[in-house]
Amino acid sequence: ANACGANACGANACGAGLSTDECPANLKNSIEFDPSATLRYKVTGGKLRGCLEVKDHDGWVGFGIRDPAAKEGVNMSGADAVIGIPAKGTVMKYDLTDTATAMDPNKQTLEGTSIVTTDDGRTIMQFTKLLEEDGENPIKAEG
Repeated sequence: ANACGANACGANACGAGLSTDECPANLKNSIEFDPSATLRYKVTGGKLRGCLEVKDHDGWVGFGIRDPAAKEGVNMSGADAVIGIPAKGTVMKYDLTDTATAMDPNKQTLEGTSIVTTDDGRTIMQFTKLLEEDGENPIKAEG
């Protein structure tokens, strides 16, 4: 359960020493969405390095970036998302409308991706995403 899935690894994903079953210790910032889901992250060099850990869950997990023009609390339509699917071994970028649609292959710019479900029932997704990309919702550098 500690290896990256066959389709999950980008060019920089599964290098030596990359542990996929724990969030890296250098990701000091965190957002707890609820007691079972935590995003640990670090912003550096124009990129967001993230690790989403969801306890007692073995399905897909995701992280959304809201359209800055959207009304607060309405829904996630118009958002961009990073979604990991353990059963497929994939971590990819998606457009959110009424459904989640994978972005075109030329927009799949994530680095250092991995998705794993651990023996103790945690799903852990790791990724690095550029803060600003053409045609996508920006991520604020301050987190």
